Amino acid sequence: MTIIFVAHNCNLSFIITELRFMLGSDKVRAVKVFTDFPIEDLEVAFHDKCRVFVFGKEPKKVLELPRRGIIAKEILSHGFWYLKTRKWKELFLYSRDHMKKARFILDQGIPDDTILYSFWAGSGAFINACLKQFGIKNLAITRLHAFDVYEEGDNHGHIPWRTFVLKQLDYLITISEHGKRYLAQKYPFTHSKTRTITLGIPLKEESINSAPEHEQQIVSCSWVGTRKNLTRVFDALKDFKNTTWTHLGDGEDFETLKNYVNRPASLKVKLPGRFTQQEISAFYSENKITCFISLSTNEGLPVSMMEAMAFGIPVVSTDVGGCAEIVTPETGVLLPKNYTNEDVLNAVNTCAKEFSSPEARKRIQDFIKANFDAEKNYRKFIGFLEEENNKHLALHS
Repeated sequence: MTIIFVAHNCNLSFIITELRFMLGSDKVRAVKVFTDFPIEDLEVAFHDKCRVFVFGKEPKKVLELPRRGIIAKEILSHGFWYLKTRKWKELFLYSRDHMKKARFILDQGIPDDTILYSFWAGSGAFINACLKQFGIKNLAITRLHAFDVYEEGDNHGHIPWRTFVLKQLDYLITISEHGKRYLAQKYPFTHSKTRTITLGIPLKEESINSAPEHEQQIVSCSWVGTRKNLTRVFDALKDFKNTTWTHLGDGEDFETLKNYVNRPASLKVKLPGRFTQQEISAFYSENKITCFISLSTNEGLPVSMMEAMAFGIPVVSTDVGGCAEIVTPETGVLLPKNYTNEDVLNAVNTCAKEFSSPEARKRIQDFIKANFDAEKNYRKFIGFLEEENNKHLALHS
């Protein structure tokens, strides 16, 4: 089978692991990646099976769709939301731009055995939905994580083109059971075509991280943005003595965070900025860590937690999205959404007491190996793609 991987408006660093497994599978004949920027990973970009198309020279002609009708339905359903959020651009300019990109993909040719795929249910999924609306019979699939699932929070109650995209695509792959239940509750028609296939991380023979003996060492790792709630981490921990909090990562609110933590506190804070995956692994291998912490207001099923837990590090997390599927009494402490600073302090102290032994940390590592091994989970995903594509081809032949 061939996979058309639509990565429009997509951070390529997140999809490299998936591309590697696709290209390494004998079930995949070729992968055509449509993206906004060249792929810098040379092993992927110059792989014999991979061909990269960079958007930017799309034909002026738009994919011939009943665009006005699609926009009219979106306005009738959610006009007040667009008025309130001032996102009319999503309706007019974005839809036209995406339909140009759909035309660009169509003009490159879409063989019958090709799967249309996007890693997120955002721009790439909308482009594939446009191709399906145009009449393309190919199997179309998207993954869904957090921002592309949950309509509350940053999405202010609606995700543009939600119903259109979910109806046009053949399968919706959530990375957590919580996400699957959420979709089914809000959009009952998605129940029959939604499957949960979790992500994972490439596992090596990682050492087991040792708990610190004297000073507490707390770590977090994420993009620095509003929903990551990192200022609340500081607020909860600021009175902790003999404690260091290190955050790995940067982002749009990085300067704001640096200014926020620059105030009197017993807590020591380190903000080294952006880390590569290799550097993150080295950090967990070389530093004794009490626990990993996440106070996000919205999550899917975080890879950052998997990376820490692969070294046996316990996790303190808010009970949002699919976090309860990875943070259990055997792997850390789950906080209520409306947690207090005292809840956070108690959770950190619990991790320091109950997850300090090598045996407890080995159980955390074993949990990750059993449930979030990228090789095993991607093999399952690619097997699913092959099986469903064969059924689809037989049905439409």
